[in-house]
Amino acid sequence: MSYYTERHGMRAPNEHTSTITIEMYALLFDCCTKYYDNIAWKYPAECPDGNGCCGLDYEKFNAAMKFEIPTLYRDQRDMIEKPRKDYYGSTDGYDQYALLDLIELVASNCIDISSRFWHGFF
Repeated sequence: MSYYTERHGMRAPNEHTSTITIEMYALLFDCCTKYYDNIAWKYPAECPDGNGCCGLDYEKFNAAMKFEIPTLYRDQRDMIEKPRKDYYGSTDGYDQYALLDLIELVASNCIDISSRFWHGFF
C-alpha cells in the first residue's frame, strides 16, 4: 500500500512542517487512537488464558510503526505520541505528513469489531 508521502514524493523526512498546527495534529492523532481497537486484529494483544485477542498490543503497534511510518512523532520513551509545547511555547519538529500516513493506515485497516466478547477485566 502506498501512503500519502509516497504518492506525492515526500517520503524523505521534513525538518519542520507547520500547515497542520500542533493543535490540529493532536486532534487528528486522538481521532486515530479512538479506532485502535478496530485495528487490533493486525496487532493483537493475546488474552493470557488463550482465548484470543483482547485489544491492541500497543508495543507491537509501536514497533511496527518504526518501520511502516518511521517519521511519526515520538516522545522520550520512543513511543508514538502527539507533540506538545513546552513551558516556553516551543515544540520539537514534527512531520505532518507522517500523521496523514497514520490516518490512512488506520482507515485502511479498520474493521468493525465487537469487544463485548473480550473478558471484562481486560
